[in-house]
Order: sequence, then structure tokens, then C-alpha cells
Amino acid sequence: MKAECGMWNIEYRTKKVLFSLIFLHSTFNIQHSTPLWGAFEESLPGARPSAMAGVFTAISDDANAVFSNPAGLGWIEHQEFASGYSRLYHGLWDGSNLGTGFLGFTRPLYYRRRHMGTLGLGWLNFSLVQFYSEDTLALSYGKELLPEFVPGLYGGLAAKFLQHAYKLDSDPTASANPFFKTYGTKASALDLDAGLLYRRLQNWSFAYRVGHLNRPDVGLRDRDIVPMFHEIGLAHHRPAAIFAVELFKQEQEQSLKAGAEKRLLDGQLAARAGFIFGNRDLRQITLGFGLQTKSFSLDYSFNFPLTGIESTNGTYRVSFTGPVGERPKKPLAQGAERLLPEEEAVLTDELGRARRDLRQYRRRIKELEKALGSGLPNKDLTPGPSLDADNELSEVKKQLEEIKTILDKTRQDAKAAKERELTLKALKEKEAAEAKKPKAGTQARFHNVRPGDTLRSLALEYYGQEDLWLEIFKANEKSLKRGGETEPGQTLIIPAMKKE
Repeated sequence: MKAECGMWNIEYRTKKVLFSLIFLHSTFNIQHSTPLWGAFEESLPGARPSAMAGVFTAISDDANAVFSNPAGLGWIEHQEFASGYSRLYHGLWDGSNLGTGFLGFTRPLYYRRRHMGTLGLGWLNFSLVQFYSEDTLALSYGKELLPEFVPGLYGGLAAKFLQHAYKLDSDPTASANPFFKTYGTKASALDLDAGLLYRRLQNWSFAYRVGHLNRPDVGLRDRDIVPMFHEIGLAHHRPAAIFAVELFKQEQEQSLKAGAEKRLLDGQLAARAGFIFGNRDLRQITLGFGLQTKSFSLDYSFNFPLTGIESTNGTYRVSFTGPVGERPKKPLAQGAERLLPEEEAVLTDELGRARRDLRQYRRRIKELEKALGSGLPNKDLTPGPSLDADNELSEVKKQLEEIKTILDKTRQDAKAAKERELTLKALKEKEAAEAKKPKAGTQARFHNVRPGDTLRSLALEYYGQEDLWLEIFKANEKSLKRGGETEPGQTLIIPAMKKE
């Protein structure tokens, strides 16, 4: 804890605060030699990064980026909300109730359809119930720095407000202590983090992050500096898996972390695991899983210390993440020779979702055809016994017409789902074929149609000349409507410009 804590002359409960906090901070990779710090130790709140041993600096592709690496926000082009809770080191011998809670939100910024970076807001709380609490409010921003000169390089900053407080209401003796009467029970400071993230390497991403850049002072009386730390991360991306390693250093503390994530069942289920190895006898294993639907994901993690801590059942975390509004489909990056790993993963998820929708439509069609062939009314619409035979016959005919209408609509939906599946499959096959071709100066790209897009506007956007719209039309003639009309959400091929 703090050097000033040695002056306290208080009863058992306040001593328990001191002991429990020192005990907790020792598990979080904290220096114990003088001067000893304990406030605002680095901690990733979400269950997903926690299950991967915290190796998230080079990933940072969701709302956890607000705390893990602000540079990752520059890659996020959709609104997203995240929340979570964790119970730390459950089952400690003294019965301490240690926990964290967090909220996160991302908001992309656009100017004339151009992504100008993404803002992130976050709140993180650590508490020893009834005795002590720490709150961190974060405002983060991430953006691609030099897209024309160094594409794929993202940078980010996070401004944070730190405040910690000792809760002494339950102990009159501690509340009356002259130290707290003189210097109060709360202290706060402003803090800065910065990060870089490079995603242009084939199937790899590299990141660097520095935290507590200004070394904030959170002491009540004496100086209590939160030391600066450094993180270097490397991640290998596959369509359905991520493998990552990370080095962490904070003054004399050093640790190596490794983690992995594997997606199963068309991305609906994720399995995660990790390991932490550090000096001062730090050994920890992490496990977890995630469930993902169209509208949200639910994640769980379990962390267990192998050394240093006794009489604990481990740390449990659960978090919820979901997009706010429709999540856009990220197009192939301009100038890329092939799909980036994250784009390939999105395409794989979309293809899996299209296949699931198609299976559901086909089952529905069989049910409707069976009902239509039987000539029997729908159970939910069957008229009561009070109706006469003519009315009942009329009602049956009406229901059959309704079934025909639903059947026609379902067939149309199934056809659209099938077309989308074929389109996505074709994109993946084309990407695989392009990967085998020798590199050229200019490559074809893909564009996800937005409201208001026309072939002429796309030609102006990609070629700089409206009169080249015919090149796009020829490459997508089979998928366009009559007259070359486009539909929002449709994926178009933007052919490469022929060299003169």
C-alpha cells in the first residue's frame, strides 16, 4: 500500500483493509520493496481478454479496447456496449469480498462517409466491500494514423480520471483517527495511456502500449506515484482462431503472457485459454468460453493462481458485449492484396450466419408445404364450434391463402439467403484464389453498398472518375438489378484498374 499507511493507529477492520489490499496487489504483479505501491494496478475487466491471460494489446477488436489499447478503437467502426463483473480470489481465508465492475462504450466518428476514428468511454471499479474502492473513468480515442503512407497503423490515447477512497463509516475508531481527519479519505489524479497497433502484416498484428504515462500521484498526504508500465504484444490471426503473446514490464516487475481463442460452430461458441509466467513467483492459468448470437455475446472466464496464493477458489468473471444498432460489414481494405485476417474472420462469420438462416428457411418451407398439402387449418386459427359449416369452410380457405402467402414470402427469403450464401462463398473462393496469384501493383477490392451509393459514385470514390462506372457494372452484371441499380448491404467487386 502506501508509506503513509504505517502511521495509522486503528482497529482491526482498517488493518484488514491494509492487509487485504496488499495481499490482492501482490497477486497482481506488484513490487513489495520500498516504496510500495498498490493503487490502480493494471487489470482488464472483460471476461474475453481475461480468459486469454490478458493478452489483448495486439487484438483490441471490441469495447475492451477502451482499457486494453486505445489504438484498437481505430479499427472498430460500429457502436458497441460492454459490461461485466468479477469476483476476485473467491474463498480467501479472511472472507474478503473483492470484486470489479466495468462499463464500456464505443462510438465511431464519420465525416462525409469517411471514418475519422472511434471514441471510447469506460468506467472501471475495484472494491473491497465496506472498506475500500478505486474508480477509473476513461475517455479514449483511436484512429488510423497515416492511411495513405503507412496503411494499417493505428494510434490511440486514453485520458483517465483516477479516484480511490477508504470507507470508514462502519468503524467509528478509524473515522476518528487524526490522519483521516487531516488528510481526508479520498484522493484523485489525472492519468494518460497511449498505444500503437499495426495490422498490415499478413495474418499478424503487432502492438505497443504505455500506461500511466504521466506517473499520477494518488497519495493522501505523502507522494504515492503510480508507476509507468509497458506492454508489447503480438497476435496471429486465423479465420476461426487467434494466438497471442505479450510482454509486460512495470519497474522491476516482468511477466510473459500467452493466450488463444478458438471459434466453433460457425462462430457461435468460443473456447479460450492462457498462461501467465512472471518473476516474484507469478504463475497463473486462465480458461473461459463465449457464446455469440446475432445481437450479443456472453463471455465467462476463470483464473487460478498456481503459486503465491493459498485458500482461494480462483477469480470468476462474466461480461456482456453487444453492438448498438446494426454492425456494418467491413469491406476489403483499400489497396490490400488480400483480405486482412479480421476481414476474413468477419466474412467467415457472415457465411456461417447465412447458412444457418438458409437451413431455417428450408425447414419452414417444409412445414408450410406440409400444412398446405394437408388442407387443414392452422391450429391457432381454427374457428370455434359455434360457427356453421359454411363459415368454417370459408375460414379454412382463408387460412390456406394465408399459408400460401407465408410460403411465397419464405421462399423469397430462402432464395435471398441462398444468394447471399453463394455471394459470400464466392468472395472467400476469390480471396483464396487471389492469395495464390503473383502480386500486382493494383488489386481488385470489395465494397459493401451503403444507402445512396450508385455505380457512378463508386467509380468516383475508387477511380476518381464517374465515367468509369461501366467497369464496376461489367464485374457485377449478374448481381445488379436492371439498369445497374444497387441495394444497401450488397457486396460489389471493384475491379482493378488496367495498367496503360
